[in-house]
Amino acid sequence: MNDEKFKIALFIQQFKHCYHAGRINADELNSKTTKFLAEVGLPQAVMQKYIVDHISVANYHFGPSPHHRFPQSRQVMIFSFAYDSYDLYVKIELITYDHQMIGGFMSFHPQARPMTRPYA
Repeated sequence: MNDEKFKIALFIQQFKHCYHAGRINADELNSKTTKFLAEVGLPQAVMQKYIVDHISVANYHFGPSPHHRFPQSRQVMIFSFAYDSYDLYVKIELITYDHQMIGGFMSFHPQARPMTRPYA
């Protein structure tokens, strides 16, 4: 496994650990996500579980990169997922807060344009 794939796998592992430990933040879900979830009748909790159950290095698109508003404490990674007939843009983050790690859900909606997946 090369260094980049290792970093992606570690990010995913840390994110899943946060999810299973109940250290999750969904305060930054964007309007595209809430609109999409309403359109398909998908509760936020189901979306979160779907991401955790299906995320892998093969879904990787970009990152990690610093959060645009909180670059010192948050790292963001972007993935491409298939969900039913949709190709989705999925953005998650790892947040360092009060000496612990928190996973954050940010985006889960149809892609605006095709996304590359270098490890698919």
